[in-house]
Amino acid sequence: MNPKFKIGVLLLYGLYVQAQTVQTNSCLLLKGVVVDYATTKALQGAHFFVKQSAALKKITTSNELGRFSVGIPCEAMTIQIEKNGYRPQSITIRALDTKPNVIAFQVPLLAVDRQQNDHAYLQSEQKEYVQQNNSNNSTETKASQHGHFNIIDALRDKPLKASVCFIYTKNAEKKCTDTDPNGKLDIDFTERDIVAVEVSADNYQRYEGNLLIESLDGRHVTHPIALQRELTILAIQANKGAQYELATRTKTYKLTQVPGQANWYSTFEVLPGTYDLIIKQSGAATSQSVQLQTGLNYITLPTETPKKTPKAVAPATPVAIRPDSLPMIYFEQSSYTLRTDSQEILKQVALYLKSHQRFLVQVEGHTDNVGDERLNKDLSEFRAAVVVHFLTRQGIEESRCQKVGYGSQYPISPNDTEANKSLNRRVSLKLIAAQ
Repeated sequence: MNPKFKIGVLLLYGLYVQAQTVQTNSCLLLKGVVVDYATTKALQGAHFFVKQSAALKKITTSNELGRFSVGIPCEAMTIQIEKNGYRPQSITIRALDTKPNVIAFQVPLLAVDRQQNDHAYLQSEQKEYVQQNNSNNSTETKASQHGHFNIIDALRDKPLKASVCFIYTKNAEKKCTDTDPNGKLDIDFTERDIVAVEVSADNYQRYEGNLLIESLDGRHVTHPIALQRELTILAIQANKGAQYELATRTKTYKLTQVPGQANWYSTFEVLPGTYDLIIKQSGAATSQSVQLQTGLNYITLPTETPKKTPKAVAPATPVAIRPDSLPMIYFEQSSYTLRTDSQEILKQVALYLKSHQRFLVQVEGHTDNVGDERLNKDLSEFRAAVVVHFLTRQGIEESRCQKVGYGSQYPISPNDTEANKSLNRRVSLKLIAAQ
């Protein structure tokens, strides 16, 4: 039986107001660790603030291990995290249940850029600065500085197409343009000036920085600007010792245990979208579809240890079939013969399909990476076909079954041990709504 779960979302956005200290009763307890966005090193001295009405009040500070425990008042709307030398991070709380609850996760903070000549830096790091008048230097005024801007995703270090605006102090002129698809933009500066730089992209926090143009000697200066996207965090409370992953067709994200928080796992590397949550424990794997939104997504799973899937004995009770979570169908090496336990699962799937005519079933065959990939693809197609054939014998129209074989292209476990390889020799089932 697959574990039932609850999922909730807390959304993220930016905010800044004056802080005060507050002590109050809480409806939600947030625990975890504050880490550096780039290095994942724990950060001491990160201050937590809670927004109530129009005020922002301090409630706690991360300790020497970067850990925090924040009681959130029932009437609170926003949590903000600030640390000197880092960009602020905010969490907006929506539809908070009034009963006590606990969520544990890691919060990443992004370091700011420090002020220096001829390099872009955040406006929050601006110090008092007076630019000297070198108007008598006729040679320099005819020269220029060649700026090369590279806009990247701060977390993934990947190029990002964005809109960039330059506001010149001397003439109050504002010029805006877009980067190329690779986040690159070249521009020449022909006057010594203090230039404001604004960078924006969909689903990212706006960057507002300054650029001190001092050297007009024909030099080329590269300006990497990292944008902080609106975070999508997943936190899971579940079995200790199990492995949890989020998977798409092309990438897998591992959830790591939250330091100091038993049975809590999290990741902040994902984007909003639909993922397969893969749970590996006791030599078996289950998969269920989850929809993640921008913000703090949390899932609670039962903490009892699941039993290993038997190979030849039918389960004593019927398998529970849910449209968002179906058991895997496993196979022996180089085989496409259905095991007895798999037949029992497919009988329950067939019963569900008969009583829920609005659903089709997508049948995906997979193999481990042993042997020739062409033969593996054939084997995966045979595995998908034998599952579809069994379902049709149970009275399900073949037109409601969509089958495909992927070979070893999409493993859910490393092919490094026999136990892990056995998890990849599978057929996965997904119920999809008929169009």
